[in-house]
Amino acid sequence: MRDDIILTIYIRAGQAESGPPLGTVLGNIGVQTAKFCKEFNDFTKELPSYFLLKVRIIISENKSFSFTVKEPSVGYIISLLKKEEKIKKKDGTEETFFFILLEDL
Repeated sequence: MRDDIILTIYIRAGQAESGPPLGTVLGNIGVQTAKFCKEFNDFTKELPSYFLLKVRIIISENKSFSFTVKEPSVGYIISLLKKEEKIKKKDGTEETFFFILLEDL
């Protein structure tokens, strides 16, 4: 019978580091933390670093691992949109835009 270990953790896109706390958790189980961090950061490099991702790591008996990343919910993404600006169009109607400034990241 296989006794895989399944961890669910939250990591910012492209921000996994082999130091504590992630390194401590994975290292105590016997996983090569630096390898996990490199694979995770490569996998999420196209995503904005402010995305907090739910990561499911499956660790096998031989200490190999695989992981899946759950995409952020629409509600989470909308909560990141901090600024609002209304633009008046030529026809007199208004259009609302939401955006994030770099200083907010």
